Amino acid sequence: MIGRPARGRPLPVLFLTVAASLAVGCSPVSPTPSTIVPSPGPGQSVPAAPPSGQPPTVSTSWTVVAGGGADVYHYQPATIVVPANQPVTIQFLDGDTLDHTWTVFGADGTTVLANLAVAKAGDEATGTFTFAVPGSFSFWCTLPGHKQFGEVGTLIVVPSP
Repeated sequence: MIGRPARGRPLPVLFLTVAASLAVGCSPVSPTPSTIVPSPGPGQSVPAAPPSGQPPTVSTSWTVVAGGGADVYHYQPATIVVPANQPVTIQFLDGDTLDHTWTVFGADGTTVLANLAVAKAGDEATGTFTFAVPGSFSFWCTLPGHKQFGEVGTLIVVPSP
């Protein structure tokens, strides 16, 4: 018949159903980032994660991962604790496709105490550093915009036993 709409759902109801389905799929809430837990290399260990709310344990060997998951601008772990006046080995891994640096700054925020860089997914850099002065120091990615997006962390140097 001419002039009669097709049977089924009226057009406004169909439109609202499709719009609601699209809105659910376009939620402004980001998914929780995946946690990357790299395996330690030969002769290396990753300190166990501390219970919630407690600082990490002191260690002379750390694996730090930049990026990975939905939020590429972060470090895992974001806080590491090392002893003063002892060599500390940092294995720095790239968990995504962006370049990253792990750069520790002195109390003045400009003096570089340690620096490692990775250029692509799967890249790693390892360095051994000795931090002489106990205190809390910031580290961040020095690439443009990464620090502003939250790629920052804290290195805590504690007196040696």
